[in-house]
Amino acid sequence: MLAEWYVLHVRTGEETNVRDYIKREIPQIKALAPRREMKERKDGIWRTRIRTLFPGYVFINSLMTVDEYYKLSNIGGVINILKGASSSPSPIPEEEMEIILRLSRDNDLVGITDLVIDGDNIKVVTGPLEGYEGQILKVDRHRLRARVKFTLLGQEKCVDLGINVIEKIG
Repeated sequence: MLAEWYVLHVRTGEETNVRDYIKREIPQIKALAPRREMKERKDGIWRTRIRTLFPGYVFINSLMTVDEYYKLSNIGGVINILKGASSSPSPIPEEEMEIILRLSRDNDLVGITDLVIDGDNIKVVTGPLEGYEGQILKVDRHRLRARVKFTLLGQEKCVDLGINVIEKIG
């Protein structure tokens, strides 16, 4: 039996606490609470901030035995384990999880993407969005963010990721 990725629904703001608890107390389960690096402007000064990518969610890689299910369900801050049409936890399809893992590059932090804008065309130079140009819905050059579309357990989600606009042509 192979380990699969599942989603824990947790109290918002508790994502890193739940992830850290799982890493410390249940080391056979890999836990991921993706965060994103964002540039935010306050009082005219740009600062780099770390924000949760999917508030209220922690991703786990587990065999999801009955024992592990109850251990995870009883962690403080965990609301439930997301289920599909059946009453048992639903694994995340591989292709959906692959995008999240590739963006976060196997750690929790999605960095800032460098891109070039040429009229209506966007070209990613470096960073987590390399190869995902087609999933970028909107670029906000003033706030240094790109709105990106994901599918997670069959539902479409849009998130903002940090960008640097290297050069604007035209």
